Amino acid sequence: IIKIVKQRQKQDYDSNHQYLQILLETAVAMQPYQGNKMSELKQKRDKLKEQVGILKKTIDSSFATETEIKEQLAAFSAATTIEQMNKAFDQSKNHVEYEWYKASGSITTHCNACSKSCHIDCGLSYGDNLTGCAASGTGGICRQCGCS
Repeated sequence: IIKIVKQRQKQDYDSNHQYLQILLETAVAMQPYQGNKMSELKQKRDKLKEQVGILKKTIDSSFATETEIKEQLAAFSAATTIEQMNKAFDQSKNHVEYEWYKASGSITTHCNACSKSCHIDCGLSYGDNLTGCAASGTGGICRQCGCS
């Protein structure tokens, strides 16, 4: 039995030695590792991190805008008069006052109180002091509608 066990051990040793020799020969024949692939991977990771940061800011901004809109809707719902609704609208950050330019370059002056078109084709332009408009009377009272 001892002779069989020793023979079996010798076979196992020879087999393991042969596999180790093949492994070492394969390792020697392998190409060296190229570090530029790791550098490329790092650059791609950094770009992804940057894009994720931009997306996070966009999402946060969207949530902030949603919150502002909900607050604005609550203010409009709570308003019981036109004046309260106008006040709530004027306090909102979500509307934009547009300036309209005609092809002729002249403007139409609107009353600040009633929004009536008081002077069509006014000679002034946006950015000028519109109190100099012909429709604007003394003391800031409009000559067309009488509002101040």
